[in-house]
Amino acid sequence: MELLRIYTDEGEVVVRKVSTPRSYEAMVILKPHLSDEQVAEAIKSFENMIVETYGGEMISVENWGKRRFAYEMDKEREGIYVILSFKVLPQHAEKINRALRLDPRVHRHMIVRLNKKED
Repeated sequence: MELLRIYTDEGEVVVRKVSTPRSYEAMVILKPHLSDEQVAEAIKSFENMIVETYGGEMISVENWGKRRFAYEMDKEREGIYVILSFKVLPQHAEKINRALRLDPRVHRHMIVRLNKKED
């Protein structure tokens, strides 16, 4: 975060924290019983949430399709993998994480920050 100093006519200094969008990548594992249309709808809703709700920017979306897990998770042996790359303000990344955690179509997910040195 950067600090922005604003000087008023009275000589006051107002300090505000300003953030720039950062790059993130989310791996989302969807439930294996979803149809192709439901998967497409889920991906579209994730994109809309990032872009419209939180003012982010989508970089790429990769649908890896159905893959077998290395071990059984919650009585499931496979899931549908989707990789979302996006830019968003840091305070919104946690909100996106919460929304994915509460979505019933999502089996597991993880969001990581990319390019820490460039941000």
